[in-house]
Amino acid sequence: MMIKKTWNISKIRAGLTLILLLLITYDSISQNNNDNLAYHSVHYRSATTIHIEGQTFSGQLNVVNVIDSFLYLQFNVGAFEAGRFYATPDSVLFINKIQKNFYHGGYAFFQAIADIEIDFFTIQALLNNLPLAENEDITISYEGEIVADGRTFFRTLNFEHDSYPLEIMMDIKKITFNNVPKVNTSIPKNFSVFSF
Repeated sequence: MMIKKTWNISKIRAGLTLILLLLITYDSISQNNNDNLAYHSVHYRSATTIHIEGQTFSGQLNVVNVIDSFLYLQFNVGAFEAGRFYATPDSVLFINKIQKNFYHGGYAFFQAIADIEIDFFTIQALLNNLPLAENEDITISYEGEIVADGRTFFRTLNFEHDSYPLEIMMDIKKITFNNVPKVNTSIPKNFSVFSF
């Protein structure tokens, strides 16, 4: 007997929305803010809940950040990988596992799909609790502490956007410092180039 698994596309879209909105929140900052970090890399997994347009979705976000080098985000809904994002200071790779397409190129991707300018260092700052430029529409709070390898890191990240019905809550479950896991940046052969 063959069991057919169906995926709730709304949940998967919400996961992809999470990744995009975490990445497009603020204007550019200087990489000089990273000088006071007590680590060169951080890897964490978080239980993530998204409230969007009256619906609630949950999943797991896997984050790997090698400071000033690369940032990797993977969002899973249950056992299904919904999307993968890999960024360096110069380029972005976004793999959409739902629609089986990908984008590889510059940060103009965010300008084209969301009409917001963003860069690598802003994304990195958001995910490492570094100072960001003010934005009246967005509220970000970091709460609690998690200690690993003798270092303290925020336990929860709450993100709210006033002009769009969106709230994102991340609760870090596991964190390691200065130990970079292998990340998967391969593009499946049957995936098409994302067009916008």
